[in-house]
Amino acid sequence: MTRRVFCSLVFAISLAVTATAIEAPLPRHPAPSPDGSQIAFSWQGDLWLVPAQGGQAARLTAHPAVERFPVWSGDGRLIAFASNRHGNDDVFVMPVNRSEAPARLSFASTADTPESFTPDGAAVLFSSNRAESVRRGSQLWVVKLSGGTPALAQNALGENAAYSPDGESLAFVRGGTPWTRRGYRGSGSRDLWLRTADEKYARLTEFDGDDDNPSWIDGGSIAFLSSRSGRKNVFRLDTATGNAVQLTFHDGTAVRFPRASADGSIIAYEFEDGIWVVSPDGGDPTRLSIQVPADEIKNPVQRKTSTDDADELAISPDEKLAAFVVHGDVFVTGIVSKDEQKDRLQARIADPEKRWKWSSGDLEERKLWDEYLKAFEDVISATSTDCAPWYIVPANRKWYRNLVVADRVVDALENMKLKTPSAPEGVDFAKLKIV
Repeated sequence: MTRRVFCSLVFAISLAVTATAIEAPLPRHPAPSPDGSQIAFSWQGDLWLVPAQGGQAARLTAHPAVERFPVWSGDGRLIAFASNRHGNDDVFVMPVNRSEAPARLSFASTADTPESFTPDGAAVLFSSNRAESVRRGSQLWVVKLSGGTPALAQNALGENAAYSPDGESLAFVRGGTPWTRRGYRGSGSRDLWLRTADEKYARLTEFDGDDDNPSWIDGGSIAFLSSRSGRKNVFRLDTATGNAVQLTFHDGTAVRFPRASADGSIIAYEFEDGIWVVSPDGGDPTRLSIQVPADEIKNPVQRKTSTDDADELAISPDEKLAAFVVHGDVFVTGIVSKDEQKDRLQARIADPEKRWKWSSGDLEERKLWDEYLKAFEDVISATSTDCAPWYIVPANRKWYRNLVVADRVVDALENMKLKTPSAPEGVDFAKLKIV
């Protein structure tokens, strides 16, 4: 009896540990389901699904690659997304119920980003620079769910596209500025455009700043992102009158990637470190609390061994520190002994002619000496190789430092056994004459 109770208790504790969750930091690229009941999003490189009110999220994909920009099919059965499983972003599609593995639809060596499913649900509309024009803009392409070669969706350049509810029109973005540029005003601004059923194009917005990310609320109105109020916020555009109404009023940072559900019930978007929802009629937006497993798939701090690519060595003006780059990260270390540093700092106190060098921060930096030294030793031991070795040279005396460095350089050159190249064969230099 006691053993049975103990086993039950252990099982209960195990379930409690498994159920431990945290609020997802920095969930991205929200996409409401067609009925507005759920939101697909990207977090830690995978796709997740959460109720539109927030709560416990369920994982859709589990792959080391980065997967983002989910879009729903009109019937809510499928999700298309971008993944770099094979290098650059390609378009993939999978069932929401995860009954099948994701299927790859695009295969170009440039990034492809899904925008929408076609109205008949048989293909995915995506943007790509696979046929880059002289204007460097993206184009819109269509690829069938059954596979095959993608076809150009329209002649006009464009991206961030969405089909109207009746499937007759396509809203999209044209412009020359990157979406990350803040406060741009000018001829290269991003604008909303409309392609009608008869293949005619109409410009929907005339704002001299950026308008982005259109998605249809209903047959006559579009949710979109605009910087016309200063920081980028969500607006609602009446396609018949061109009147734009501001729906969100965030400040500090910009709103990112708004998208409306197909039934027009909610608009989801990124702001700061979370996903928010707002009604297409306006009102107070809500920040979602999204719960995910507390056990992350990667350690927050990783220790790596690097055997090459240490470069860009730079010495600080006071010759106390050296900075260098290893695989894109900057490391800083001391290059004189701790006793020598003490003598130099003391000299700046005692000698009036050296007091101009004094900084109160020197004393705080001196406390970090051992940490600098350890970091330096770790990097040197990890990156020094036989063909490209590091040399540790004492720098307490500049003349000795220079001598050692020169000696190492001379020794390396001599070991290369360099020789003067031979003269070209077949040339009689005795007969040559310069006139």
